[in-house]
Amino acid sequence: MITLKIHANLLAEIKARFAEDEHAGASQQELTESSQMIFESGGVLMGQDDCIERFIFDQGKADKSGEFVPDHHKVNKEIEAYSDQGFSFIGLIHSHMARRVLSHQDLIYAKSLMEANGIDEIYMFLFIMESKELLGFHVNKNLQSIPITLSTI
Repeated sequence: MITLKIHANLLAEIKARFAEDEHAGASQQELTESSQMIFESGGVLMGQDDCIERFIFDQGKADKSGEFVPDHHKVNKEIEAYSDQGFSFIGLIHSHMARRVLSHQDLIYAKSLMEANGIDEIYMFLFIMESKELLGFHVNKNLQSIPITLSTI
């Protein structure tokens, strides 16, 4: 089993950030009733040596589909800044209300990222709003996903 480390204070920051986002994890019906378009939040995790050390929050952009649409311009600038400091891309994170597995759309997005970046695998993380858990998955180019373990340091 794959294990990634995460600093305890960073995990607390991620949980707090998602808890603050009033739309993260809301159901489509709740958002339709409140006329909001975004129902997921997300971001990028950066680190070194299999340790998650930085979190770039991305509230996304409004989209009529109700799916999470990353704000690539904002996030890419921050990724570049962290890369200049020696941190590497670890994976992506987004919220789910209660579903504890990657959706079909999550896997399609993972595949498009792998193809665009010429990589064979990617880490995808879910922040489960209902339980306030951070779950990680290793996804390969065949779209097989396996859970990974997060260990706090």
